Amino acid sequence: MSKLGTKRGRDTVEFWADPTQLADYAAALSELAEVTETEKRDPRMSGSKRPAAEKKVREIAKRAEADVIVFTIEALPRKRWAELQAEHPARKDNELDEQFGANAETFVDAVLSEPGAIVSVVRKTTGEAVDFTAADWAAESADMSAGQWEPFARSVLLLNESNPSPDFKWAASLGTKSSAAK
Repeated sequence: MSKLGTKRGRDTVEFWADPTQLADYAAALSELAEVTETEKRDPRMSGSKRPAAEKKVREIAKRAEADVIVFTIEALPRKRWAELQAEHPARKDNELDEQFGANAETFVDAVLSEPGAIVSVVRKTTGEAVDFTAADWAAESADMSAGQWEPFARSVLLLNESNPSPDFKWAASLGTKSSAAK
């Protein structure tokens, strides 16, 4: 155990399990925009269809938000990070692999399959725990689109390769009065 109480960084990734609702949401927003435009052209139409269009947008947004799952992930110990990089060598002439120092396609999944890499998985709207562990990662990742997988890859890289250096100077300014207030 560390004498300094050293902990590894954590990050959260919001995962939208069902992005198919995006088309419904876009259509509802388009309908609302059309109603708004009609009201601008003809004030007599004001308010007639707007409540229903607004309600539809809110309902779809609420339904979609219920599908958002928040993953909390933690950086690996640097020794294990290096071991996994060695186990997944970078491909030649691949920019993403150069950033990771490993084959990004296999490496990210290996990192997130490590015990302890996934700290928690909860539903965003309720905070309810989802029965999901690092052992479940590979199968779930295989079903994701590149767009769904990418935020996890970015988070893994930033957690494990960047040096967090806190700058608390801004906090000190919260207690001081600005000259504009005088």
